[in-house]
Amino acid sequence: SYILPRTARRGRRPPMVDHFAVSVADWDKAHVDAELTRRGLRVRADLNLPDDSVHISDPDGFDLQLVNEKVTSSIR
Repeated sequence: SYILPRTARRGRRPPMVDHFAVSVADWDKAHVDAELTRRGLRVRADLNLPDDSVHISDPDGFDLQLVNEKVTSSIR
């Protein structure tokens, strides 16, 4: 599937997708970091949720956030 940009009304910015977030049950940051690294992915820290979230890029360069399911209600 594809995400297609739409045009916006005059004077407004068109909508955009900044990133996708996926919640992870039984979060263990050390294990998540180790597994992603083992798979050759570059793990980026999340400055807002340093213990409960990491970011990686998908093969097309889009930002994917993996986050502890217990804190998903605090993500903006």
